[in-house]
Order: sequence, then C-alpha cells, then structure tokens
Amino acid sequence: MTFAVVLIHVPEDFAVALQRSLAIDNRRVLALHHWSSEVAPKNVCLIVALAHSPVAETLSFRRTTAAPLIVLSRSSIAERAAALDAGADASLDLGDPVVLVVAQANALLRRNENPIPRSADPVVAGKLTLDPQSHRATCADKTELHISPREFDLLLFLAAHSGIVLRRDGLLAAVWGPQYVGATNTVDVHIAWLRQKLPANAGVRITTLRGVGYRFDVLD
Repeated sequence: MTFAVVLIHVPEDFAVALQRSLAIDNRRVLALHHWSSEVAPKNVCLIVALAHSPVAETLSFRRTTAAPLIVLSRSSIAERAAALDAGADASLDLGDPVVLVVAQANALLRRNENPIPRSADPVVAGKLTLDPQSHRATCADKTELHISPREFDLLLFLAAHSGIVLRRDGLLAAVWGPQYVGATNTVDVHIAWLRQKLPANAGVRITTLRGVGYRFDVLD
C-alpha cells in the first residue's frame, strides 16, 4: 500500500527538504493547491500546510480528515497555540529552520506508522463485556450485541477510555486510522447506531459534549 504526504502551499525550500526526506519506501510526497476530501489522495499519512488563519484552516481540515497535520504560519504564538487546541498535531512558525519541520514530520510519521498495540484482554464496562479476540460484545445475560466490526472497534475504544472526553478527530484517528479521509460526522452516525443497539440494561451511556466530543460513562 502506498501512502501520501500532502503539501499545501508549502514554500519551495520546505517542500524540497520534505520531498527528499519523506519520499521513501511506500511513501510519496504530493503538492496540492488546496485541500478537500474530493481531491485528496487516499491513504494520506501526513499533511503539511501553510495557513494564513491557523485556527480556521485547522478546523476546516478536521472536518474531513484525521490525518496528522502540521500547520506552518507567520501568526502569533497565541494563534499557533490555538491551532493545536483546534486539532493540529504541530503548529510551527514559518521562520523555523527547515530541519525542524522535517524532524517534526518524521516524528509524526513514526508515531502513526508504529502505533501502540492494543490489549487483547476483554474490556468490561458496566454489564458489557467486549472481547477483542473474538470481536464479540455481550451483555450480562450473555446476550450478544449485533453490531458491525467498525461499531465494535468504536465501542471498544470508548469503553477502554471510560470517563474521558474524546474528540471526534481523535476517535477518527484511533478507530478509522490516521489515513482516513472523509466527513467527521461519520463518528456521529456510528455513535447514533451504537446508542440504538446498546441494551437498556447495559449499565453504560455515551454522553455528548456539544462542540467537544463524546464520553463513555459507566452508570452506578
């Protein structure tokens, strides 16, 4: 499988250095004039983008992709920090040395190409038992939930992080993978399906935090 690093309006000196460093093995580096899920290649493993408005442009990216994102800008430190809160993985000054941008790109690629292995042990939450090895979800009375493989992965991730607020882009990266390109509302759709399929006696609840994300709660 071939993965793509996408550069958007990146200055030539940065682009040349990134191309030289990152175009290895099964990875290619592409330059686009603008980003959209329609024109973006599949299997995007990293985006490096020059942004005039770091926060607004980061939010725009996060509506369609969970791929690792480096934002380059001339904006203030406060604006660059706000871009991180909006979902960027790195927010660098356009005046930073090229070598720093390349090193940050390589760090993000290593992090996402070598993910932390998930535990194979069953996860128990409320009266639910989720078994990653058999991909089965059962309730206390051994009733099996009829959910899709993707719904199982989402429910497993939520249950394993019970009580923690999870952002939509984080859920996309964890469950769909960092190369996912598509609308973030796919998370909302799958959450809605899970809510319909969770038994009333499961002893759990998926709570929506408007504008933030979701939290999986175990009920007393």
